[in-house]
Amino acid sequence: INKSTNNLNAFILKYDLGDSSITTTNHGSFNFNATRTAKPIVYNNSPNITSKETEPCLSFEVVMCSYLYNHVAGDKCWLNNPDKLYIQTVWTGSCGGGTSTTGGVGGTSGPTSGNTSNGGTNDTTTSGDIANDLWDNPVPPCPDCPEINEDGAITSDHCEKMKKLLNPLKANIGPKLESLQRMNSSTSAENDVENGFSFQVNNDGTYSNPAIPNTEEGEIKIPPGLNIYGAAHTHTDLLHNMFSWNDVYTLINLFNGTKRELKTEVVFMLVTSSGKVYAIKMNNPRTLYDFMIAQWDTMKSKHPNWNSKKIGKELNNVSTFKGTNSSQLELSFLNYYKDADISLYETSYDNSSNPPGYNTWTKLSLPSNPSDANPVETPCN
Repeated sequence: INKSTNNLNAFILKYDLGDSSITTTNHGSFNFNATRTAKPIVYNNSPNITSKETEPCLSFEVVMCSYLYNHVAGDKCWLNNPDKLYIQTVWTGSCGGGTSTTGGVGGTSGPTSGNTSNGGTNDTTTSGDIANDLWDNPVPPCPDCPEINEDGAITSDHCEKMKKLLNPLKANIGPKLESLQRMNSSTSAENDVENGFSFQVNNDGTYSNPAIPNTEEGEIKIPPGLNIYGAAHTHTDLLHNMFSWNDVYTLINLFNGTKRELKTEVVFMLVTSSGKVYAIKMNNPRTLYDFMIAQWDTMKSKHPNWNSKKIGKELNNVSTFKGTNSSQLELSFLNYYKDADISLYETSYDNSSNPPGYNTWTKLSLPSNPSDANPVETPCN
């Protein structure tokens, strides 16, 4: 349905498999790689029906399932794995198309509400292939999303969202941040692996923050999901006390995977070994996507023979922020992403508050004077 005109539009979708084959799985679904094309069906005023031979820019929203692997959700997914469902937008026409992975269980899975992506990077905090995600799943406009304007900018107050996260009667993530901080400062095996929690709103409106399981390598994969609006994670001692490039991409992944009612709630956090907790929020998801894809394209053009895993690793390397104190790390991050339209927040455990804990957020911004040694701090009152 065209939301602006309230008209019903129909399309013929064609998938050209080329030399690829259909693969069946033990989850009762099938996958294949294909080139998408779509033709709108145009009905004229005469009894004849014609199909207009055009290639418009189109996006189709599909419910996906991440159980065992990423695939189009079928009957078994809806029945047995509703917590593994997320939304992916596939593109065709002048704005996209190309090769995509699709499939279903005894048929296709139709469009649904929300917008986009299936998942991640070759990194410790996401899953999937960032090259496929970046090319096939850009952040599309979301005219029906609450608190997002026609330019894709989020219009709601980030600070109000951030305060709700710490509210014991709302999301109440404070105890989870404390748990991650204890793990991070532990001398036990907990500090040798990554740890994390997802933030989600259940179907009954209650909040929950389930732990994210470790892989055999001690890594975690931040899951997208219809009800998941964020996550918090730790880095091991081998990594740094600031978000990596792939961490920032995870923010897009979370935004794309959640339902439209939660898109302005999306947040990603890092609990550092220094005791601080950082959070990133998007001011304009489409601007952030454009920034990330431009960096990917630049790196790819410099190294045309590199595979996507090596490109992602090098992007992480060039955006590794080093410094002797947290202010240097914060300024380096803010400078690197100054054109990405994202916001950085921090909180620290307050022993003097009643009760002690994580109670307030502070927004960190670049100072007007580049020679200043500290970011501008704006408390979320």
